Amino acid sequence: MEIDGNLLKHLSFLLQDMWVLGSDSAATLEAIQSTNLPKNRTVVLDLGCGKGAVLI
Repeated sequence: MEIDGNLLKHLSFLLQDMWVLGSDSAATLEAIQSTNLPKNRTVVLDLGCGKGAVLI
């Protein structure tokens, strides 16, 4: 994705209300929990492919 450098500093503001661009946090959590992996040894790696709406 290309963006004008002048808009880059405003990108987080422009995307703040666009939750549809991110994953469904409830579905993500449910998918992880459904694996029944041990909680004390399980690590989830976020590859950063998205705008971070799930993190919020």
